[in-house]
Amino acid sequence: MKYSEKYAFKKEEYIKELGTRATLLCHKKSGARVLVMENDDENKVFGIGFRTPVSDSTGVPHILEHSVLCGSSKYPVRDPFMFLAKSSPNTFLNAMTFADKTIYPVASCNEKDIKNLMSVYMDAVLFPNIYREKEIFLQEGWHYEMDDPDGELKVNGVVYSEMKGAFSDPESVLERYAQNSLYPDTGYGFESGGDPDTIPRLDYEQFLEFHKKYYHPSNSYIYLYGDMDMTERLNWLDEEYLSKFDKIAVLSHIKKQKPFESLKKSEILYPVKNGEDACGKTWLSLQYSVGNILDNRLYYAMQILEYALIAAEGSPLREALIKSGLGEDVFGGYVSELLYPYFKITLKNTDPEAEKEFLEIVKSTLEETVREGLNKKTLEAAISNMEFRVREADFGGLPKGLFYYMTALESWLYDDNEPVMHLYCDDEFGFFKENIESGYFEELIKKYLLDNTHASLVVMKPCAGLDIEKDRERRERLSGIKEKMSEQERLDIVNAFKALRDYQNAEPTKEALATLPHLELSDLKKTVTPFCVKKTNESGVDTLLSEINTNGITYLNLLFNINSLGEEELQELCLLREIIGLVDTDSHTYAELTDEINAKMGGLDMSVVSYSDIKNGGFNAYFSISAKFLHDKQKKALELIGEILLTSVFDDEARITEIMKQLRSRTEQKAQGSAHSFASGRALSHEGGEAAFKEFVNGISYLRFVERACDRPVSLTIEKLKELTKKVFHRNALTVAVTDDAKGFDSLKKMLPAFAGAFIGKSAENAAKAEFAAVTAENEGFKTTSQVNYVAMSGSFADSEHPFTGKLHVLRAILANEYLWMNLRVHGGAYGAMVSFLRNGNMSLVSYRDPNLSRTLSVYRGIPEYIEHFDISEREMTDYIISVIGAVDTPLSPSLWGAACLNAYLSGVTDEMRQITKDEILSCTVNDIRGLSGYVKKVLDKNNICVIGGSGAIEAESDIFTVTEELL
Repeated sequence: MKYSEKYAFKKEEYIKELGTRATLLCHKKSGARVLVMENDDENKVFGIGFRTPVSDSTGVPHILEHSVLCGSSKYPVRDPFMFLAKSSPNTFLNAMTFADKTIYPVASCNEKDIKNLMSVYMDAVLFPNIYREKEIFLQEGWHYEMDDPDGELKVNGVVYSEMKGAFSDPESVLERYAQNSLYPDTGYGFESGGDPDTIPRLDYEQFLEFHKKYYHPSNSYIYLYGDMDMTERLNWLDEEYLSKFDKIAVLSHIKKQKPFESLKKSEILYPVKNGEDACGKTWLSLQYSVGNILDNRLYYAMQILEYALIAAEGSPLREALIKSGLGEDVFGGYVSELLYPYFKITLKNTDPEAEKEFLEIVKSTLEETVREGLNKKTLEAAISNMEFRVREADFGGLPKGLFYYMTALESWLYDDNEPVMHLYCDDEFGFFKENIESGYFEELIKKYLLDNTHASLVVMKPCAGLDIEKDRERRERLSGIKEKMSEQERLDIVNAFKALRDYQNAEPTKEALATLPHLELSDLKKTVTPFCVKKTNESGVDTLLSEINTNGITYLNLLFNINSLGEEELQELCLLREIIGLVDTDSHTYAELTDEINAKMGGLDMSVVSYSDIKNGGFNAYFSISAKFLHDKQKKALELIGEILLTSVFDDEARITEIMKQLRSRTEQKAQGSAHSFASGRALSHEGGEAAFKEFVNGISYLRFVERACDRPVSLTIEKLKELTKKVFHRNALTVAVTDDAKGFDSLKKMLPAFAGAFIGKSAENAAKAEFAAVTAENEGFKTTSQVNYVAMSGSFADSEHPFTGKLHVLRAILANEYLWMNLRVHGGAYGAMVSFLRNGNMSLVSYRDPNLSRTLSVYRGIPEYIEHFDISEREMTDYIISVIGAVDTPLSPSLWGAACLNAYLSGVTDEMRQITKDEILSCTVNDIRGLSGYVKKVLDKNNICVIGGSGAIEAESDIFTVTEELL
């Protein structure tokens, strides 16, 4: 690569694991650090980040992360970030705040688009409008709200609402305090995202000072990745931005915590509902500071120990703590996003009195492990699984270039010369394999866990009604602040709130809009990429192949049709998906089985899924077994899957009880952490059919079933599991779906007849379609201890007058990025809102971390009128279309591409239908959007409402609901 003389060359190396040439540069004039990662990846990534340590919990880096994207010198519109969201075919667009850094990454497959994104982001971070418009700080951070001088004084703001939601999740709260407790004398001892009780202490001047101090190129980490003209981009960075700055000294180093001489203990509280028995609801978290992130071998070794000690079923710490009966669940592992990483062990749902025994069990188990040695097969499985993940480079839809940027910062942020340290791994894996029996890993346990005095114990105790008490304290505090105000001060707040509203409602000038970069429809691909599913029959088993280069990996999906199952059997089947694979088989204990799975595969997942029948209506339901493995592991992987499905032993009542306790704990945690999904799914289930099915197997209905199942005799659960394995796993019900290249499939298909032959034929025919009744159509409010709400309205628009059209995708973008953004986030203070229109006719609206309830429902009900009067320029309409096409054309990893092909095939969605949808998007007009109001009106008229939120909010507006009850 040629680079300008404006940059000083520091280092270059080829990373064979990534097929990437990495060049490290330093901009001479400004001092900006630059990492260039050249390869042939079309999904280009740019990022700029800053080291941003904190000295309090006001959340200033988090508020600044939001705020700099609200307009800049070159792009003086109020919200260029949202402009990009609704006009760019990006594959990633966001910003993130960590404990000691703030990053601004973007990605796109379109070269012109990545240039536009780079320009907006560089201008945003270096020349933001925050110095000219205080309203940005008030909107994104916090502000007082009062409609009249005698009204109630409130606090609102986007980050304020976001963090109220974050501090309502017990696991999230514990994670924050775990880190804080280990490093109390450093920036890691504070909450960089902001503590809701502390955020209102931040003033505008402190906010600006933080930007002046840290947002300078001398404190920056700039990243370029993928297939683009790097020389041109480096020259552009220099000429447009970096050359405008001189190098300065930025004091942003991370202070080192003085090591503890002994274990430190702290106690915190978390809310449970009034009247709830606090017995058995305490969480214990033990964490050890583990060296320095710049030790690359230790970085990987501790991830291996995470699996070997606590993550794997049957691993020593997990097994000892679960068998002790002290708690319901155990989790933890290696946390590496800091200069000083740590290893944590968390016991959930225990009692405070268990503290001493918990510590003793951990100590004695680790001592025994060091003395007797770790299980060698467990270490082999951990290394094998990590190698697979590196080879696959599939990060669940996240551009891999972005993942590499975040990984690079885990070393680069603390050592200017080491940006790619943690991207090398082949040599380390070789070392680990050679040292499985040398005692290397046992020595790490002794050094960093057993003999390490720099450790902390956080005891998180339940407190009934704490959420209500904290809300009362906030109201009293605000009332006290108001009482001390003069009449003029109150009037000033009213006027300031009105001025903020006026600012938010002001339309950007034509001159400001003209500054924004645009693509044209001619820059986009007009045709869809064909999906490919070839159907064959291998010895009586339908086999579906999606052929693509998979880098030597086979992606296998076994689908057993379950259309004929009744509702009771279906929920019992959901228990089977959670338990099978975690119990003994005829050949292996469950601990051995976990190691076998990870040694032979990159993953094995069980799920209950559905596929819409778009042509005929209804849906088909399946029990799905998804696995991925290397070509040379095909035979062993199939043998292991067959062993699990056909020879699992369900007779161990103690083991089943352990799993059920963990399942209850994790299902409850999921309901809290994904409350928006639970709320929208519940509201949509009132329509019956597939929506009700999905809610039944994954939503609140399933949560209720798990609660009942945990309270019944375990012998009954075992009986049901045995019945279902006999009923479900039959050859006649099986469809095999494969994503692989031709060579891999040719090898696999030779093995499929023997594999399928092990399953007996099914005596009864599968039902033509799955059927499912609607959940009783009631407006439901589910009360939690959360400080925010998740407000959903959902329904079906499907009928002959409202056929699905691709223009609904454009409407979704307009509603999400304009109407809902302005009314729920900008004006309402909610962290976010989502809307979806599905091909099967289902529509959902849901808000996220929302301080409001009835106000949000009123916003939803205003959508049809908004659509009917919708009016934007042709340029703005083109921008929306471009953003939607970008989402449609997002590049997919082999596994995601295979899943998309399978979904289209089983749903009856042809490439011709997909092309029609894309053509409808490309041709969409303002008049087309106005004509869609009836779709939304039909859904809203059904009034299917579900809210998951704070008890106080739901009780205060109980007239909205037919039914209110506690979620947990």
